[in-house]
Amino acid sequence: MASVAALAATTAHAFCREVKTQAPANEAVALGLPVPYVEATYRAYKGVATAAKLEIPLHICRIPEPNAIVIESGGKRAILITTALIDLARGDVDELAAVFGHEFGHLLHRHVARKRDQAMRT
Repeated sequence: MASVAALAATTAHAFCREVKTQAPANEAVALGLPVPYVEATYRAYKGVATAAKLEIPLHICRIPEPNAIVIESGGKRAILITTALIDLARGDVDELAAVFGHEFGHLLHRHVARKRDQAMRT
């Protein structure tokens, strides 16, 4: 699992937008993605978040490598997905839901917290 800094450092033009609504046209335009792709991404995220009973921020990052990560820092959590991965999925809700399911699994099984705890012990 990559750190946010490492993920964002992959390109000088990387930036992220938090997606908060079911009609994220502004975010789509800013990220250079088709609106239906961003709408599908949000639907997939919302479905998995609801099933997992976890509401955490979703950020789409304009980065050319396909990736998704979950981050925890200072008691805050977020899920980041890159525009390259959304493009690769071509806005397919089922494929994106599988990605989000994997990332929510990291949260539910406390993988990030365990890695942080292990790093602090060494």
